[in-house]
Formats: sequence, C-alpha cells, structure tokens
Amino acid sequence: MAIAAFAAQLREGFEEAGLDGQTCEFDEASGQMILHGDITRVVPVGMLFAHFAACKDEEAKHKLVRAVLEAFADGRADAPNELHSCGERLLPQLWPATKISARQQTLPTGFDLPHCALHGEAPPLKAELGVVLVCQRSGKAA
Repeated sequence: MAIAAFAAQLREGFEEAGLDGQTCEFDEASGQMILHGDITRVVPVGMLFAHFAACKDEEAKHKLVRAVLEAFADGRADAPNELHSCGERLLPQLWPATKISARQQTLPTGFDLPHCALHGEAPPLKAELGVVLVCQRSGKAA
C-alpha cells in the first residue's frame, strides 16, 4: 500500500466518524493531512504510515487506524487551549533548530510551533538548539 492509499483510508475513516471529507486535505509533499473545522488538526500521515507498514498483521493495522481515528476525529490528540489546563503535562523539549524549522514549515498557514531559544529569546532562533513545548498524553508527547 502506498502512502496516498493510506491517506485515502484515513479520509474514509474520518468520514465514517462524521467528518466532512471535503475538510480533509492531504498534502503528499509534507505527508500531513489537515482536518479543517472548528479546530484545525494536523495528522502526521507520513509518520503514521511508517508504523502502519511495519505492522505484523491486518489486526495490528486495523488497531492502528482505529487509534488514529480516535485521536484525531474525537480530538483526543488535542492539547488544551488554555495554558493553566495543561497542568503538569506541559513539558519542554530540546530540539535542533533545523527540526524546529522543518516542523514549522509543515504547519498550516497561521499556526506556529510553540518554541523559543534556550534562554527564552523569541524566534527566529540564532542558536543550534531551541525549546519546544509539548503536551504529555498517556505517557507520550503529543
């Protein structure tokens, strides 16, 4: 199965979950699907496809697809909108500036990756490393 077919399978699953298929925009170049709506969600299809391709059998593939649909159609992968709602789940991570820049370029227009330089300086980064904020969910960063 190719990544485009996997993206189509996800789109069908999102439609079955009640999302309008016209709001699901797959960008093959970035490997991401943008789910437009009240809340815009970015599905990392390329990364998920690598996990899908590595599944040992059909049952594992179905389980992965169900988890993706739950995470993105139901909003379980969303970070809280309010800083105080994050509680202890808000964690800083050190990322190379090149990774921050690459990730920022894949986001939809108007969205920014929350980051700063090591000493809190505002972007653009002039150093090799930056601090990115992630919201911890069930033992995994979101």
